[in-house]
Amino acid sequence: MVETTDIVVGDRFESHSNGSYPEITVDGNLIQISSLSLVDENAAEFVLAHEEANREELIRQGLKIGLMVLRDYSTIAKADYVEKEFEGWRSKIEYIINDTFDGDKGALAGQLKQYFGDGGQMKTTLANYFNPALKESVPSMLKDLLEENISSKDSTLQKLLNADDAASPLNKLLESIRKDMRELRTSLASDLAREAGREQEAERGTQKGRDFERQVLEELDGIAAQYGDAADGVGNESGADASKKGDVLVTLNQKNTNGNDVRLVFEVKRRSMSRRELAEELSGSLKNREAAKAVAVFHDVEDIPTKALRGTFRQFNGHYICVANEDIGWLALEVAYGQARIDAMSKHQGATDAIDVDRIQQLLANAQIKLDSLQGVKTRLTQMRKSAEDIRSDLSVFQEEVGDLLRDSIGALTSGTDED
Repeated sequence: MVETTDIVVGDRFESHSNGSYPEITVDGNLIQISSLSLVDENAAEFVLAHEEANREELIRQGLKIGLMVLRDYSTIAKADYVEKEFEGWRSKIEYIINDTFDGDKGALAGQLKQYFGDGGQMKTTLANYFNPALKESVPSMLKDLLEENISSKDSTLQKLLNADDAASPLNKLLESIRKDMRELRTSLASDLAREAGREQEAERGTQKGRDFERQVLEELDGIAAQYGDAADGVGNESGADASKKGDVLVTLNQKNTNGNDVRLVFEVKRRSMSRRELAEELSGSLKNREAAKAVAVFHDVEDIPTKALRGTFRQFNGHYICVANEDIGWLALEVAYGQARIDAMSKHQGATDAIDVDRIQQLLANAQIKLDSLQGVKTRLTQMRKSAEDIRSDLSVFQEEVGDLLRDSIGALTSGTDED
């Protein structure tokens, strides 16, 4: 007869078929069993061997020991199983390793020998790859590629290097170079022309400057001779400061300087310059030539730095400025010479005892006014002369045109007479 036993664990119930009706209750660490029967001859003999008063405790201990043994046995059984399985896998792995890597006998050695040995597949494959006799070999394919892109007439390289092909990079490069060269030649030609023009202009300016300097020297030589002074051109000679500042040096007659060596220096200019440049030039010339007074001689009044200084004769920073040339005359130069000479002589005691300096200063001031007026008159005369020349030119042209008309008329009359 099969009966169902309810096993109570706390508030849970499970059904088991075990042929009896035990009721087992587990509450915390308390296990209660009721209606439990055990049929086992050995177990029964063991219990009967103990006194009846001790049998309950014996059963309790036996149940506890049995449960603990069952628990430990289950763990040991599992550990034994894992160990057994591990030993099995280890054996298999060792076999595989030995079979694969065991020197010359292993599978790997065999595979390596098969591919890389003397008669291996790799050697054969490489030999075929580089065998020129085989069409699929690297040398053959490289040769075909080179012939296709380089050697043949229609190769890619030939097309790229065809200078006559407008679409080729070489043609475009050459055209770009030609264009750049044309532009460079044009630019160089323009630069050279400008440079040549500047050099010619500079040369003309330099030559004009030399010519003007020579004219000034000639005039100063004539003026100096009236006083017994000596004028020398020193523009190409170095002075005390090892520079060439100061173009004409005049040494005064020592009879008028109590035997002292007194000099005047003249800076000849045919170019425009700033007020600062003029001041530095005159001061530098004075020091370099060890002179007592400096005079700047300009060819054109427009080259003088400021309008306040523009005139035929002016005083500037203790020096003198004058404008003189062959067109307007050299009178301003003579006046500047005389004023600079008096200033230089007045620095030496006793040199000007017999000279009425104040009267001379007044005369020179009046001379400056007259010179400016004279300059204005000469300017107007120059303009009138130019107008007269223009009128004369127009009259000449008109005369030639009238002459041509008369000659044509005479020719026409002569032709008509011949026909009669």
